[in-house]
Amino acid sequence: MFGTASVDFVSKWSQLSDVVSKLIRCEQITRERWNNSFHDVYALCHSRPSSHAAALYSSTTSLISVRVKEIAAELDTVDDSELLPAYSRHWNVFHSGLTYLDNLYRVVNQQYVRNLRPTEAEMCYGAILPMADRHTMEILEVGLAHWKLYLIDNISLRLSRCLLREVANDRAGVVGQQNTICPTLKSFLRVGELRDIEKALALRQQEENRVAQYYQCSGESVFELFQTIVVKDRLQFLNESVQNMVPEKHKTDLHNLYLLLAPNNLYTELARWFGQHVAACTREALSNLPTEPTAASGHFVDSLLELRDRFTKFLDEVFDGNNTFRNQMDKAFNSAINDRSPNAKGSTSSGAQ
Repeated sequence: MFGTASVDFVSKWSQLSDVVSKLIRCEQITRERWNNSFHDVYALCHSRPSSHAAALYSSTTSLISVRVKEIAAELDTVDDSELLPAYSRHWNVFHSGLTYLDNLYRVVNQQYVRNLRPTEAEMCYGAILPMADRHTMEILEVGLAHWKLYLIDNISLRLSRCLLREVANDRAGVVGQQNTICPTLKSFLRVGELRDIEKALALRQQEENRVAQYYQCSGESVFELFQTIVVKDRLQFLNESVQNMVPEKHKTDLHNLYLLLAPNNLYTELARWFGQHVAACTREALSNLPTEPTAASGHFVDSLLELRDRFTKFLDEVFDGNNTFRNQMDKAFNSAINDRSPNAKGSTSSGAQ
């Protein structure tokens, strides 16, 4: 178990900074050094009499920023004919390494960053200043924000031209760099999350207001055209967006996505994802039941009632009580209960008799 003591930041950081630099480059690290790094992060955050969490966060952010700027400078020297492969390669390496780094910095995210967050509304990549400078983003978010700010925003026009070129090549039957299209677009999605959905809803409202003011007789056609261009043609993109979300943290984003999909009943994938989340939470709750039969019976019922109440409220708030989502919730509960091991079922049954 980790203890707490006075820790010299300079000494610890000299070792840990090498690990951070290697992680965001996906360079090899020994298992021993990797395991020791968790202790180093914990020790710095719990140093007494004063924590070094702020210094650790700031120093790590600087290393991330330096690396992203290095990549941006390298891509500036790459010809457009090779930009997409180079960009995709750098993105895959950086994102993988950043994910490992975020795992290493869990204690920083949980005990330092989250305590400083004022509101979810301020957690937006579109701020004038990088949110990382205000110590309100987790390490993964810091990396994504810097990737967008210092890289994508600077070469977005070049990337767009190259993507359109590859789409044209594909239409013409020319074998080119089409395998880079999906990774590049997914990187845009990852750094932007679902902020575009808010813009789409605002745009739809503007069009509805315009219809009401100028051409009411064409309202239905305009609305259908909007849904086709903004929603139907981008449905796969929207469905993939939800995979990175945590329901309890992203209620607003999920509600916005539902509002965008609901008019055409295009929420099948969203409902399925919700059902999977309910099932996973139910299985976890049931796996923690007491082993003593009598106690297990009571906890079994209480756990299910508590979960059902929790997800019913979530469903009503986020998905407007939609029956498709309610059916997915019911199926998820039944599936999780039926998946319980024979021993668990036997314990519950014997306790109920």
